[in-house]
Amino acid sequence: MEDVFKPVKDIVKMVNPNEIVLTGWDISDKNLYESCERAQVYEPDLLEKLKPELSKMKPMKAAFTAKYIASNQADRANNVLVGTNQEVID
Repeated sequence: MEDVFKPVKDIVKMVNPNEIVLTGWDISDKNLYESCERAQVYEPDLLEKLKPELSKMKPMKAAFTAKYIASNQADRANNVLVGTNQEVID
């Protein structure tokens, strides 16, 4: 019996990886590398590999309601959406 190879993209509809736009959001305006490092969302080895790209990226403004986060986080909240809860969600 002969092995058969068929790329996944030929079996399942997929988005071309070159068309994917990556971004992030954070209550702080530090670049995404610094935000990811602080939040420890990636393994250190992976984060270092992503550093060149993430360092160039500024996070989008984040929804922020002080009563839902630790009080020590308010000092770094300089990149937040402003408005009522409904306006921020919209």
